[in-house]
Amino acid sequence: MRRVLAIDIGATNLRAALVGEDGEIAELRRTRTPERGILSVVGDLVEDLARRADAIGVASVGPLDIRRGVLLNPPNLREPGEIDVVGSLGGRFGLEVVLLNDAVAGAVGEWLHGAGRGLDNMVYLTFSTGLGAGAIVDGRPLLGARGNAHEVGHFVVDYRSELRCGCGGLGHWEAYCSGAGLPKLARRLLRERGEVASRLREIDRSSGSMDAATIFKLAREGDPIASDVVREFSRIAAAGIASVASAYDPELIVLGGSVYLNNRDLLDGEIAANLPEYSLGDPPPLAPAALGDLSPLMGAAAAALGEWRPQVRHKRDRRAPPRPPGDDKNGKPRPSGRGRPARWAGCWSDKGDHPTTAITSDGTRPIPLWNLGPL
Repeated sequence: MRRVLAIDIGATNLRAALVGEDGEIAELRRTRTPERGILSVVGDLVEDLARRADAIGVASVGPLDIRRGVLLNPPNLREPGEIDVVGSLGGRFGLEVVLLNDAVAGAVGEWLHGAGRGLDNMVYLTFSTGLGAGAIVDGRPLLGARGNAHEVGHFVVDYRSELRCGCGGLGHWEAYCSGAGLPKLARRLLRERGEVASRLREIDRSSGSMDAATIFKLAREGDPIASDVVREFSRIAAAGIASVASAYDPELIVLGGSVYLNNRDLLDGEIAANLPEYSLGDPPPLAPAALGDLSPLMGAAAAALGEWRPQVRHKRDRRAPPRPPGDDKNGKPRPSGRGRPARWAGCWSDKGDHPTTAITSDGTRPIPLWNLGPL
């Protein structure tokens, strides 16, 4: 039985697992993400596991460039500059390495093995140190030009905001609804409500080290400011989730990440109560990640095993129209997504290419888009 090495490079933790074709984890390891030398620590963590693996799948915080196999100065890692994941790990272990964004890997993991099994349209949202998403649309994961088509944490939820995201932008969703952003939101509320007594205020004044875990703990104990922070977090989370639903039209939104999964008792009811106020029509159902914090690892394993593989494209000469996809040997449209024929009205693309054809109304023949004329 083939086995692959799955690696999850997170802002706070590194995880690695040896995963078999049956989806069973043979061995799981974790350690803290270092400030420098991330790939050296990863390599040491998995040295012996790699000798028993046939390929490597890596899920990592972004942004990244899957065409070059590198991370692009990720704001939630403390190691600056480009990080050559594919070149470094592939060179060290002599194995094929597949790189994808951790939230996309989480979406693939939940789609193939978790809460989204059997669905063609779903979104995975992770509320952790940062905030990210992966989307499955019409049975295919969305990637974008470099693998960054899912950075919803950088949706602007308040253009007047003075809260600065880790990337440097103002008013980003991640600046409010993430482990790194929640203390900033708490300090803003502490300033606005200076007359309200709060244990949270005392902790911030005495040590200046206020984190998400402390805020949720004090909210459970009834601290008024901490409780307000959690309510504000939930309302902003609901607004962002509604925007994600409008963008991707999912059948299901799966929620993961440590900030959410460790605090569902405080968040589930508040988010559900606020979601209809921001939604276009009925909001899609929400579900916790069935794989817990292992969703990205399982998605990375699936990519390495070939259950799903990101299609890396080189830049096309824009002067020539893209080549339309052909038919199979029986004259029928080739399958799309997970082996299903592209028999619906709308765009059709082959092997990760940009959509170049439309399906005729009877679903029998692809027609090049440049032959359709004005719509």
